[in-house]
Amino acid sequence: MTHWFRAVLAVAVVSSLMAQQEAYAGGGKDGKGPDKVGPINKDKYPKIYRYRPLTMSKGMAQVGLGLDWTLIPDDLGGTDLIGAGLGVDYGLAPTVDVRVATGLALSPDTDWDHHLALGVGYLAYDTAEFDLAVRLDLDAQLVDGGAIGAIIQVPMRYLIGDVWDLHGNVGIPVTLDPEFFISPSVNPGVGLQA
Repeated sequence: MTHWFRAVLAVAVVSSLMAQQEAYAGGGKDGKGPDKVGPINKDKYPKIYRYRPLTMSKGMAQVGLGLDWTLIPDDLGGTDLIGAGLGVDYGLAPTVDVRVATGLALSPDTDWDHHLALGVGYLAYDTAEFDLAVRLDLDAQLVDGGAIGAIIQVPMRYLIGDVWDLHGNVGIPVTLDPEFFISPSVNPGVGLQA
């Protein structure tokens, strides 16, 4: 139920954001539409989300705020956990960006979640149809005995026609301390932006 709710919430938020996008009128590298091949200079950065590179362009910053709602069944205590994640990405070079992220617990108690994540991303491959990046994020729980870990991610996207895309992320989270633990994941998806 928790994953289903998160998926519906994510789709609703992304759909709302995509509905607000305007078509980019800059003409692109070929003069016939938006740039689809990175790296893209910030003066030509596409407003259409699906045409954006998987890393931030040089000199550009992006602030992200996410909401996480974990539903806990009554037989396990019944108190839902609500939190917010805050991240800032900044483009250092045409194909390299850096990230700083943390979070805030909102319910049942309000407090900083004592996590700090630092990351770097590299736009490894970008064509008009297929994009692939590589990310490394280091995450530390800043409390006594808190876990320290890293996640290697490979986000990718394949554009199909003018409105559809296949996207996904292969992630390999690794907990380094207090115990070594690896938990690979693959998250595929289908996108529609009309």
